[in-house]
Amino acid sequence: MGVGLEMEWAPFQIDANMGWSAAIQEILLFSFPGKISVLPALPTQWKRGSATGLMARGGVRVGIRWDEQGASVELLSPVRQTVELTLFRSEKQTVELEPNEPLAVWKQWNRHPTASAT
Repeated sequence: MGVGLEMEWAPFQIDANMGWSAAIQEILLFSFPGKISVLPALPTQWKRGSATGLMARGGVRVGIRWDEQGASVELLSPVRQTVELTLFRSEKQTVELEPNEPLAVWKQWNRHPTASAT
């Protein structure tokens, strides 16, 4: 901070801080009304991880956990709704969400999806 400024303090860079967290969320979860895509842009270096409390369109709370065997997703909706779910660029599936009833989905992959093709 203070780079290029002739002062002992510099303004707080809220743009970069908020932009970074928004970019990470979109790496993990992207949604449109009625559509939820989980792990759409998972970096190759992220072999395992988890995130909870992410919010998708329609008020759907999303929890994600992944490792080299696969990924699990938990969806929780405040209202009854149907969404099209895509988990790491796999086939789309339609899921019915009931109010305040968690729905768990598991996707196993043959090889870690972030491994480079040989």
